[in-house]
Amino acid sequence: MSKIGFFVIFKTKPGKRDEVLSVWESFVKPHAEKNKSLEVSCYCFADNDPNTICLFELLTDEKELQKAMSSSWFKPYQKALSPLLAGPPQVISASPVWIKNDPDYCE
Repeated sequence: MSKIGFFVIFKTKPGKRDEVLSVWESFVKPHAEKNKSLEVSCYCFADNDPNTICLFELLTDEKELQKAMSSSWFKPYQKALSPLLAGPPQVISASPVWIKNDPDYCE
């Protein structure tokens, strides 16, 4: 089974990190909780920078990401998020080579 990982780094405007979390909880979290192909979603505040958010997601189907980005809620999410960010998020996609406790990725 092929999986895809995504790492997203958000740099917020000073003092806006909690507002970005609120926007994420309103728009993204409900969809993430229902998405069966989203195995892991880890939303983190950076320990060394009060204006940085790190998101890691592991999906079993990359098409689900494209589906989410074309969903009716995604543009309003981006619109609400945009004024709170210092710039566009950095997005890195990655192909897992090893995943703990996953027989498809362990030797």
